[in-house]
Amino acid sequence: MVGKKIKALLSLKDKKQGDLLDVLDMASKQTLSNKFSLNRFTVQDLIKICEFLGCDIDIKDKGTGKTLIVFDKEDL
Repeated sequence: MVGKKIKALLSLKDKKQGDLLDVLDMASKQTLSNKFSLNRFTVQDLIKICEFLGCDIDIKDKGTGKTLIVFDKEDL
């Protein structure tokens, strides 16, 4: 499910899956493809992807909708 959401975000930002090779320091397209098919993303991966796409990861309170914590490149 995470892989599908990352693909959707890439599409919204007009980027391709292959653009993440350098972002995630991966040597081959096959390794990246495996990461997507197995949904093997770490929080660090997600932060790097969001930084590349100009996004943040926000943790919000469900009741109030208020952002409690933001993960960004400073957390790497």
